[in-house]
Amino acid sequence: MKIQILCSVFLGLTLVCNSQTNKTEYFKDKYLTKKTEKDDAKYSKTVEMRHDSIFYN
Repeated sequence: MKIQILCSVFLGLTLVCNSQTNKTEYFKDKYLTKKTEKDDAKYSKTVEMRHDSIFYN
């Protein structure tokens, strides 16, 4: 019984951790209109999506 509970907890944590995603985009201008590569960027925008909310940085 303890093994089943332990496996369920690990499976649940795995699903929660995989539901969080980050997306980073890089830009040349402060208005975030001209996309560029990471090496040439002066600004970046990171969107962190969780199962219950979205954060913009």
